[in-house]
Amino acid sequence: MPALVPDSSSDALSGGRITGYVLGGLGAGSLIAGAYLGGVAVAKREASDKDCPGGLCTPDGFRTYEEGRRAATAANVTIGAGLAALGVAVIIVLSTGGSRPSNTASSLGSPGPRALARSRR
Repeated sequence: MPALVPDSSSDALSGGRITGYVLGGLGAGSLIAGAYLGGVAVAKREASDKDCPGGLCTPDGFRTYEEGRRAATAANVTIGAGLAALGVAVIIVLSTGGSRPSNTASSLGSPGPRALARSRR
């Protein structure tokens, strides 16, 4: 009778899965960095609004506005790259799932004659 315990070598991560997990981690880190940069952009925008009454900015207000605009652009790019990395990571991990032995009855083969004889009683 075949053993129901999977071969330990089938549990090892393949190179593709490791790549997927690393890429997923980088994607998640990019999303966190993008969220932080988005927060900086909002804070800079609010700060520049105080120094730009009526749409006319002081030199400090304009500088703060430009810093916020750069932070917003960086946030958009970083979040986009993070989402792309996560998408690719999911595809890699799912497509390199490997084949693990199944513990279903069909994988154990057909029952022997004694099992069939017992089931008819």
